[in-house]
Amino acid sequence: MGHTKLLFETKGFRGKNNLSDPARVLPAGKGSFLTASLNVDIDDALMAHRRAGFASSSYSGSAIHSLWGNGDVCLFVQGSDLKRLNADYSAATLRAGIGTGRMNYVEVNGIIYYTNDAAIGFVKDGVDKSFTDPLKTYKTPMGPGHLIEYFNSRIYVARDNTIWFSDPVALGRTDMRRNFKQLSSYVTLLKAVDDGIFCADLNQTYFLAGGDPNKFVLAKRADYGAILGTQTTAFAEKIGGYRGSGRVALWASEYGICLGGNEGVFINLTREHYRIPGQKSGSAIVRNVGDYSQLLITTWE
Repeated sequence: MGHTKLLFETKGFRGKNNLSDPARVLPAGKGSFLTASLNVDIDDALMAHRRAGFASSSYSGSAIHSLWGNGDVCLFVQGSDLKRLNADYSAATLRAGIGTGRMNYVEVNGIIYYTNDAAIGFVKDGVDKSFTDPLKTYKTPMGPGHLIEYFNSRIYVARDNTIWFSDPVALGRTDMRRNFKQLSSYVTLLKAVDDGIFCADLNQTYFLAGGDPNKFVLAKRADYGAILGTQTTAFAEKIGGYRGSGRVALWASEYGICLGGNEGVFINLTREHYRIPGQKSGSAIVRNVGDYSQLLITTWE
């Protein structure tokens, strides 16, 4: 018998390539791309693993969505009610009749602020509360929107094509005359890093730098927007190949997975090999699995 000839060798897998002709995605010693994959996890050493299966449900019911948790508090919407999941996996209604829209959350010093276009409020010490009328000239309670974020002692809420911000420290109060920034179309991204906020509409992505929103300048970073709902954050050292520091924003766009860092750094991490066309909404989370981390994104039309 003749000797077996090694056709190729690869030391790992760098992810999926959905742009190139599969016949042209060639193996490489430093790491190859996959042209098709299903239920595959890739760790930091570029090794492929079968995805773990599903656990049994802890709480079951219909019309459940908008899950949020911080390791201590877990909130979700069922039907049109905001609920908290208890330690024994029962649920308690915190606020009834808030609508069926997708809920967005942000935590500030142990207080969880939320909004879903129809309602806005916060949960403190396990109790739901609403913003009160400030009873001051030109001041009104912060209104609801479809995105919410916190930066430099203010709450930011996106409603349609406008980003509203609260007064400093007074997170439930705004000035309708001046506390807003407008984009050209529906806001699809609102995520803060240490020294500014990344935002996007349907057509472009921007960075808002500085601590005073009244002095923000829209600095364009990309000629495309973001997929609504796919924003999350991570620490810079978790991002392979990125040498920045501090907190970074991550989100999906039709042209790939994007990173926004301090000083307005913008990087499209996958533009050359993986894109997500035709998707309008989604969700994202950074998951720690053993000694490596994963960015998980799901999208839908």
